[in-house]
Amino acid sequence: MGKDPAVLFFTSDFLIGTMLFTDEECGKYIRLLCQQHQIGHLPITHMLKMCGSLDSPVMTKFDIDKNGLYFNYRMDEEIGKRKEHAEKQRVRIQNYWDKKKKVEQPKVFHGTTTVVPLENENENENENENENENVLTLKNKRSSREKTFEIFWQAYPNKSDKKRCLALWQKIDFEKNPFPMILENLEALKLSWGWTKDGGQFIPMAKTWLNREGWHDTIKTEPPKKESEWLT
Repeated sequence: MGKDPAVLFFTSDFLIGTMLFTDEECGKYIRLLCQQHQIGHLPITHMLKMCGSLDSPVMTKFDIDKNGLYFNYRMDEEIGKRKEHAEKQRVRIQNYWDKKKKVEQPKVFHGTTTVVPLENENENENENENENENVLTLKNKRSSREKTFEIFWQAYPNKSDKKRCLALWQKIDFEKNPFPMILENLEALKLSWGWTKDGGQFIPMAKTWLNREGWHDTIKTEPPKKESEWLT
């Protein structure tokens, strides 16, 4: 059997995990992940050739195994899940053909040829697997939401009622409101709030800001020159 050409890649997790990377660092990181998938854990010489030095931020994404080789834990985990799924598929197909062969071989009872009927496939098996995959996808989605929420929570200056805020965060449609956009607008708004007459004293509570989708607020890009232009 040839090398598995694919592995699950969670784009949202990648964007979050590389938010502070430059485009060049993102390129190096994704190439190293692809190489790990194809050839396994990587030697230090390989890492240094790609990253330039041990101080590269890309190096922080990799652990060292007992043999001194570098690997990304999440990539190893996804490779393992892919192999496990492929093995289940192989066993299911093999079982199907084994049953089919039994049907094609007639049994003789007292001179009468009797064909053994094909046993019904367990229809619930595929349904259960799909259900398990849906549950896993939901868990991954929730985990990703919680990670992005913690980043937001650390960045927001006026915190309160974290549980309620997390519930509001879970309802955000990230397809229409990408997380990087929300965070970037928040940072710009924090600067705008600093230009209010009260110096940002009356920044909205986190739950209020989330409830009204405050990332759509108008962002003031430079300090006012006249008192009449100050934000209130």
